[in-house]
Amino acid sequence: MLLVEVEQAFKNLKHDLSLRSANLGAGAVRGLGSWNMDLAVAKSFLIRETIRFQFRGDLLNILNHTNCMAVDTNIESSRFGQITGTAGARHIQFRARLTF
Repeated sequence: MLLVEVEQAFKNLKHDLSLRSANLGAGAVRGLGSWNMDLAVAKSFLIRETIRFQFRGDLLNILNHTNCMAVDTNIESSRFGQITGTAGARHIQFRARLTF
């Protein structure tokens, strides 16, 4: 008899905790913090008195640290609360500039 009452109470509790809309605004849940380290190296060469050549290398996110981005906040999703994306892979770019 007690087991039947407990089961019925649990069913009532599940029914009372049904999904409903709330008043929490967009962007109220924040994900993990992010950080990266960039490095730039440049060398200028004087070709003539008025002509200068500059070579530059930029390394973005030099340590290749993974930054977690979005957290799934849809309560009806099977991925609720999980991190769904990353950003900030290492990028290397080279530039040359001729100034006259």
